[in-house]
This record gives sequence, C-alpha cells and structure tokens, in this order.
Amino acid sequence: MKKLVISLVVLIFALSCSKGSKENKTERISKVDSGNFTEVQASKNEKEKETQSQESSYSKGRNETKNQSNSFNVASNGNYTKELKAKMKKVEERLQSKLDSGVTSEMVNANDELYKAWDVELNKVYKLLMERLPNGEKEKLKNTQRAWVKNKEVKANEAAKEAEGGTLANVLYSGTIADLIKNRTIELAKMYDDLK
Repeated sequence: MKKLVISLVVLIFALSCSKGSKENKTERISKVDSGNFTEVQASKNEKEKETQSQESSYSKGRNETKNQSNSFNVASNGNYTKELKAKMKKVEERLQSKLDSGVTSEMVNANDELYKAWDVELNKVYKLLMERLPNGEKEKLKNTQRAWVKNKEVKANEAAKEAEGGTLANVLYSGTIADLIKNRTIELAKMYDDLK
C-alpha cells in the first residue's frame, strides 16, 4: 500500500514537472544554479506569494471550522459522526487540489492543515466524551488516547522511512498523521454517538 502511495506521488510529481510551468522551472533552476541572482530572487518571490496564499487559506479554513462548529450538534442524537464527516468533507475538498498538485511543499502544507482541522474536531469530541462518560470509562479513554498519541508518531515515522530520506518522506509523514487523526476522530465520534 505504501509503495503504491509512493509510486502515485512520484508519478504526480513527474507529471507536474513535465508541465513546464515557469514557477517550477524557476524553482528547479534556482536549486541547480544558485549563482544566478534573478532566478533565485524570482523563486523567493514565488515562495513568499505561496506562503501568503497558504496562510490566508489556513485562516479561511479555521474560520470555516469556527462558523460550522456553531451550527454543529453538540448533544448527540446519534448523528454526530455523520455531521462531522459532512463538515470535514468541505475542508478536504478545499485542500484536494494542493494534495493532488505533486508539489511536495503544497502537499505537506495541505496535510498539515487537514491535521490541524481534524485535531480541533478530535479535541471537541474527546471533551464531549469526557463530560458524559462515567469515571471508570474516563480513565480508560485517557489511557487509550495517550497510547494512541504515542503510536501515531511511530506509525508516521515508519511511513516516512519508506521514502528513504527523500523529499517524499515529509509527504508520507504528514499524510499519515492526517489520516491517523481523521480515523481516530471518527472513532471517537462513533463512540459518542453510541452513548445513551
């Protein structure tokens, strides 16, 4: 599975490089021939624009999450998971073009943004569970969550090792972290839905 993901990412990267866009050429040239000031400067300007765009995109995503959370049903009527998935689908759709771009930095940044959005939701549902669970179950959930946090890092580092130190390591690490927190959040949401 991981080899398939690596192959797909490499294929996407190769396709994006073959498009021959000026921004990609400038970035590649600046890495190969850093002695040419104009090309390096152009690459820096493009990176600054990209960073500003990512920051505004992240702010937009946070505002979307805040606005949606106001209408989000906090009292479980068995639909918490369904509502959560619908809400987060919008965030995922907004970031999909970056995830498919084949540009390592865009993919990592999109995965990081997804991770942060899912982390907000994980903390919400965890808090809701802690408010409603009996004391013995609260302690069990705390211990399970601590173990999950430790295991999350181990799994992400293992995924990154598949790239053998290449630039895809960051993509694999951030993608694995984002997937793990998404799955854990949905797992906790289902647990919340099952409370009587």
